Amino acid sequence: MSYTTKDAWTFGLNAESTYDWTHSQWTVPINATVSKLTRIGKQAVRFGVGARYYADRAGTGPHGWGARATLTFLFPE
Repeated sequence: MSYTTKDAWTFGLNAESTYDWTHSQWTVPINATVSKLTRIGKQAVRFGVGARYYADRAGTGPHGWGARATLTFLFPE
């Protein structure tokens, strides 16, 4: 789910899940993100950062916390 403010900030929260059928184990990260839609000159861009927490994981999967950063160039018609 996400919420976008009038001044183009977006706050999001989602979960992803992957199931390992061989070992019957889940990997379930929960992601929280913040992004901002803006312009650099005439180019529309979206900057974003996020944190990820692994609520459940397969035995050899990632654990604890993770982070991500994004930069998206937008080309509207």
